[in-house]
Amino acid sequence: MKRYALLMLISLTWGFGQSIMDLMQKSGAEGSDIMKLQEQAGPSDGPDKIPSEVPITEVVKILQIPDDSETLEYFGYAYFSNRGELAFLDNLPAPANYQVGAGDEIIITIWGETQLRETSQISRDGNIYFENVGLVNMVNLSFDQAKQVLRSRFENVYSTLRGGSKATTYMEISLGALKSINIHFLGEVKSPGVMPIHPFSTVTTGLLQAGGVSLIGSLRDIQIIRNGQVLKRIDYYQYLQEGAIDNNIRLADNDVISIPVRKSTIHIKGQVKRPGIF
Repeated sequence: MKRYALLMLISLTWGFGQSIMDLMQKSGAEGSDIMKLQEQAGPSDGPDKIPSEVPITEVVKILQIPDDSETLEYFGYAYFSNRGELAFLDNLPAPANYQVGAGDEIIITIWGETQLRETSQISRDGNIYFENVGLVNMVNLSFDQAKQVLRSRFENVYSTLRGGSKATTYMEISLGALKSINIHFLGEVKSPGVMPIHPFSTVTTGLLQAGGVSLIGSLRDIQIIRNGQVLKRIDYYQYLQEGAIDNNIRLADNDVISIPVRKSTIHIKGQVKRPGIF
């Protein structure tokens, strides 16, 4: 019985081994390829190990968006940066309400039966002297009022100036060199302090002469102070965007222009019509 069981076991083992050899022969090169892949992969750390060299089929490049906040310009401030010499102010006619004062030069021109041209300057006391006429007081007079006073005094000396349309001598009174007015620039202005500027200056041309507003100053609430009271407030965005500025008054001696600190800042960039810092 034992011999019979042993013979059966040997027969089964030989048959099973023969089946395995047949399968390996049928697989042929396929089995060899599997062995080669296993040798290339090396020892396995687990069933899901990925081969060390994986072919790259696509490269995705990530572009960095540049930060252009440093290239943005502050809106409106460049308008006041071009000081130049503001020579155009010297070509403007004197306003009728211009108040003459110490340092102003007055030119008298007379022609016709009498020929005369004389230039004189108003003194610190407010007087002006002309030959044959003497001292004439100019204190607190507008230019129109000063012309009336001077004409009356000259008519007393040159009678041919009288008579209206029948006069045989004619007279013209004009301004020569002009005094400066002292304006106090306070707050966030590039050149703070007391500055002498052209007497025909408005708030805008005054700021141009002072170098403009600093980048931390506001263009939205510029204050003009006269005799201790806020006379006007100016929002320059209204002027720069619409061309309208109602409070751009002509400055007077010892006026104060106060520039407050900018209250808020907005950066606008990208695909917009007017990028900048506002």
